Amino acid sequence: ISNNAEDGLRTAGSVHNVISGNLVKSNTQNAFYLSVSSYDTITSNTLKLNGAAGIYIWGGTGNVIRRNTFDTNTTGGIRILNTGTKNTIENNDIQFETSGIFLWGGSDANIIVNNRIVSCTNGIVLNALAADTNIYSCTIAFNTIRASKADGLLIDYGSNDMHVVGNKITGSDSRGISVTDPAVASADPGWDYPNVYEFNNLIDNDSVASFYTSGGTNTFSDLLDYARGVIQPGAGYRNTSNETFAITV
Repeated sequence: ISNNAEDGLRTAGSVHNVISGNLVKSNTQNAFYLSVSSYDTITSNTLKLNGAAGIYIWGGTGNVIRRNTFDTNTTGGIRILNTGTKNTIENNDIQFETSGIFLWGGSDANIIVNNRIVSCTNGIVLNALAADTNIYSCTIAFNTIRASKADGLLIDYGSNDMHVVGNKITGSDSRGISVTDPAVASADPGWDYPNVYEFNNLIDNDSVASFYTSGGTNTFSDLLDYARGVIQPGAGYRNTSNETFAITV
């Protein structure tokens, strides 16, 4: 599927589709655009050189994106916006993208696991926009993120109750993990939960701060930086506010 004036493939309001085994390249917009589509399985496709994203999900829930290859799509590998929830993104190979995987505000309870993300500007980005569109309860686990031009994992502006476990992040030009203005207060204070970071390995990232946070409440366990040993405040970990934190080894 190639050289189309808009998307390579678009679904709208449909469910239980299987999209498998396609080569989708050089389309003007997205390779795949799923608009309020749910419970689709997208597997074993090669998506490259498209003018927007490899996979763009607008709303919908319960989609599975598995074992796809993404290469040099203009606006990113996978983008989930407008309350795209409970999607599973696993075992994909993503390279040379602006953001390997990008979640926008309201994209709650997504699972991002066992992906290999190489040479993107940012590996994984969560951007919640504002307090009324926070991102809640996503799992980011066992991903390998290498050679990001900026941050390996960027959790930006109002992401709560994230579980970041067992990721290996190496060679980022900026930070391995960057948490900027986390846990922005929502209208319902009962929804403001700390983010949890466990058993992540940060190797040869920016020498100033492999792990950076600028506020909020976060819990750390066995967070390792191979250049410094266990991250401690004032070493690889940078804290720019009176944040509450706990580090256990």
